[in-house]
Amino acid sequence: MHDVLVKEQVQAQILGMILAALKGVLENQGKALPMLSPDTTLYGQGSDVDSLGFVQLLIDVEERVNSRYGIDVTPTDEKAMSQRHSPFRTVQSLANHLTDLVLKAQSDKSAS
Repeated sequence: MHDVLVKEQVQAQILGMILAALKGVLENQGKALPMLSPDTTLYGQGSDVDSLGFVQLLIDVEERVNSRYGIDVTPTDEKAMSQRHSPFRTVQSLANHLTDLVLKAQSDKSAS
């Protein structure tokens, strides 16, 4: 039960980081801000973010996550690039992916 609560807390924090970073990217691109939610498309058809903005979003989110948790996670790791369903498709899928990376890095850190 404790692990589930921790995972939910981490995921909620990461969702907030992604949404804040996405808002910044869209503002920098001079785009009108759509209603942002966990279902907002980040990559592919229906995305409001261009390719350069998408790269900036990933860099910004990576920096926020690494700073917040004091660990080094990379959202564009080999696992992410080889998944059948892209973890970059929506805000929620990216949050799920990063939550898994953070929890694994924290587990590895405490085990050593």
